[in-house]
Amino acid sequence: MPAPSSASGLAQAWARVRDARMARYLIAAVAGAAVDFSVFALLVYGAGVHYLWAGVGGFVVATLANYLVSVRIVFQSGSRFPRLMEIGVVYAVSATGLVWHQILLFLCVERFALHLMLAKMIAVGCVFFWNYSVRRHFVFARAPARR
Repeated sequence: MPAPSSASGLAQAWARVRDARMARYLIAAVAGAAVDFSVFALLVYGAGVHYLWAGVGGFVVATLANYLVSVRIVFQSGSRFPRLMEIGVVYAVSATGLVWHQILLFLCVERFALHLMLAKMIAVGCVFFWNYSVRRHFVFARAPARR
C-alpha cells in the first residue's frame, strides 16, 4: 500500500482542524443560544415585552456571550482588529444576522403560526451559519500581509 502524499496528508490534517473549530464554535453557539433563549423568555413571559423586541434583547446579550466564549475556545482575539474594535465589528456584522433573525421570527409566528419558542429555535438555527462564516472568514481571519 503506497504511503499517502504529503499534500493529501496536509489536506486531511486541515480538515480535522477545520472540523474541530466548527465543533468548538458549536459549543460557543450553544452557550450563546442558552443566553439568548433565557433573555428572550424572561422578557416575553416575565416582563411582557413584545416578542420582536425581546428577540433584539436576547440577540444582543447572546452576541456578547458568544463572543466571550468564542475568543476563549475557538478564535484568537486580536488577530485582525484591536479587541475593542473587534467587539464592535462582531456586533456590526451580527446586525445582518439580527435582521434575518427578526424576519424569520416574524414569519414563523405571524405567517406560519408556530409557537414562539419553536419560531425562536428556527431563527437562531438559521442565523448560526451566517455568524460562524462571517466571524471565521472576516472578523477573526488573520490580517492581510502588508506590502
